[in-house]
Amino acid sequence: MLLVLVAAGNCMCSEELQQVPGRLSGRFCAPGTGQPLAFAPVEIRTDGGEVAARTRTDSAGEFEADGLPAGDYHVQATGAGVTRARDAQVHSDEMTRFDDVTCQEGGTPPVGQTPAGSVHGRYCDRGAGSWGGGASVWLTTSADPSGILYPTAADATGEWTVAGVVPGVYDVHVSGAQSDQLIDDVVVQDGVVAETLVPAQCAAWVCTPGTAQLCFPAGSGAPGVGICTNGLATCAEDGSAYGACAGAVGPAVDVCGNGVDEDCNGRPDDTCACQPGAAQGCYSGPAGSAGRGACRAGQQTCASDGSGLSACSGEVLPAAEICGNDVDEDCNGTADDNCAIVEVQVNLDGDCLTASCPANAPYPVGCSITMAGGDERGCVASRPDRSLVYFQEGDQCGAGHVTGVLRCSVYAGADLDESNCPINKPVRYYPPDRSFCPAT
Repeated sequence: MLLVLVAAGNCMCSEELQQVPGRLSGRFCAPGTGQPLAFAPVEIRTDGGEVAARTRTDSAGEFEADGLPAGDYHVQATGAGVTRARDAQVHSDEMTRFDDVTCQEGGTPPVGQTPAGSVHGRYCDRGAGSWGGGASVWLTTSADPSGILYPTAADATGEWTVAGVVPGVYDVHVSGAQSDQLIDDVVVQDGVVAETLVPAQCAAWVCTPGTAQLCFPAGSGAPGVGICTNGLATCAEDGSAYGACAGAVGPAVDVCGNGVDEDCNGRPDDTCACQPGAAQGCYSGPAGSAGRGACRAGQQTCASDGSGLSACSGEVLPAAEICGNDVDEDCNGTADDNCAIVEVQVNLDGDCLTASCPANAPYPVGCSITMAGGDERGCVASRPDRSLVYFQEGDQCGAGHVTGVLRCSVYAGADLDESNCPINKPVRYYPPDRSFCPAT
């Protein structure tokens, strides 16, 4: 029988038997130049094709990945239009390293190979208006816009050259103290210096590209008054000028009655002829005559669009006097003053009698009559356009006595009535014809 003894404290527990991850590092370079494949994305996949890790090379083309389980891997780096790949085996708790066969010490191209191309330019710091000495220069590709390749710097005159560039298409970035520059789609060929645009003069920007400033259309009105507001003008990409003023609201014609200051002069509706719906007094007669005698002011109302006032409604203007009515129709302060009044004395015995206005004042305009009989009824029949006036007491003719005054005028007046022709009877009649008096 075989006896296996295990010393106490030397047990290999399950946790100690687990594998410790390994590490992988390496270096990639561009073929033909041996230059480091700087800042290139690196992808590490298992034999099964699964992504185990992603990282990026540094400026020397170096990369490192930790925490990889032991096994076989495929490593690939892509940058500047170049793809480099290597297979590597990672061991537990060890660092595995490789160097790309294209890498040459100091970046010197192998003997007999065609040199790579170069890119040259001169940087004008438009923000300062001077050649940008010390500006940073680097290249990127459309495949990896964030990957910095071939970094360098401009000299004191703004001149810069990026040498040893693997042929391909690049975007050139230049960053100075006050402005940046991007040159798209620069084609680099073997043995050729790709020249970028070099300005003849270095002038400062009128404005900083992409920045915006408040603007307002020239002319009347001011931003912040009424409906007027500022807009924004954006500086052109070349910094040469600000663009059109966008979004500004300038003055307009006032819309009457809405309480809004469209013309931006600080006074809403000030160009309206009147305030819509507002009413005001009006009078077209002689000054001072309104409110005197029969004359009265009227009223006019503003149209709904503020365009103007309505006609004057309800006004009473001076008119020719109506004689005998004690009304001042001509509004001069005196009633019946333009009437040529002739008083005809009435003293008649009996009843059912007539009196007549004279030819020089043929129109009856008033009277004051006393009837002496005992009947309580009295009748005065007349028409303003006839000179004859009929007097009757009660319904009996031939008795009684009529006295008083008949007033006549050169102008026809109002009908005779209690106001202008009083009689001393409690029951009074003023018909246009004697036939309407009490029957006799």
